[in-house]
Order: sequence, then C-alpha cells, then structure tokens
Amino acid sequence: MTGSRSKTVRLVEIAELLGVTKQRAHQIAQEKGSPAPLAEDARGRVWSRLEVQAWAKRWRREKPWR
Repeated sequence: MTGSRSKTVRLVEIAELLGVTKQRAHQIAQEKGSPAPLAEDARGRVWSRLEVQAWAKRWRREKPWR
C-alpha cells in the first residue's frame, strides 16, 4: 500500500521525504528515535505516513547539515 493517499509509506517514500538515497534512508530508519515499521511483507517494511512525516520534520531540524 503506497501512494499519496495511503496511510503507509515504504522506504522509497521515506528517502524522498528526507532527500536521500534509498540506501541512506535504510540506514537512517535504523537510527535511534526513528519510527518503527508497522509491518513487513514480501515487498519490505511499511511505516505510518503520519509518524514518518512528523519524524522527518524533527530529523531535518536536528540535523540541518544533512
């Protein structure tokens, strides 16, 4: 379940929100304080869109050099 109307996001969308590569988003998603995935399926992990958006704002504010 992805897309602008979905309540969930996948790693590629997290990368887009953060302005980083998918590989870097994978690393960042494992950092302390990042939201936990809601589930994992054959295509990978999914996160809550609202949680990721709120976290991404904090992440950018706390790490402006990124």
